[in-house]
Amino acid sequence: MACLRLCALVTANWSPMPRLTDPRALETFRAELRKDRESWPMRVTLSGGTCGEASGSVAVLKELQNQLECNDLTELVHLRVTGCQGYCQEEPLLILEPLNVLYCKVTAADVAEIVSESLLGGRRIIKQ
Repeated sequence: MACLRLCALVTANWSPMPRLTDPRALETFRAELRKDRESWPMRVTLSGGTCGEASGSVAVLKELQNQLECNDLTELVHLRVTGCQGYCQEEPLLILEPLNVLYCKVTAADVAEIVSESLLGGRRIIKQ
C-alpha cells in the first residue's frame, strides 16, 4: 500500500520512457537526460524503495514537497524519487546536488532544516 501512495505522489509529471531499439538510441536518450538534468539548478533525490518506505520515505516526500512549495523552490529544484540505493540500514536517503551531500536516516522533521540550510543556504548539516 505504501508503494501505491508513493507512486501516486511522484507520477503527476511522469511520462513513459521511449522504447530504445539500438545503442545509438540509448546514447541519444542518455544525452537528452543529461541535458535535462543539468538544466535544473538543484536536484534532490529521495530513495523510495521498499526499505525507504518502511523507514518513512513517504512522509519525507510529502514534507519535502510541502517545503519546496512553501519556499517557492518548485521551479528551481528537481525532485526525484528512486528505488533502493543499496544502503537499506541508512534509509531514507536524500541526495542533494550540486552540493554533493548525502543525508542518511532522514525524517519528515529533518526536512525543513535541510531545505533552509542546504537548499536555500548552500550549507551542509553535520550532526553527530
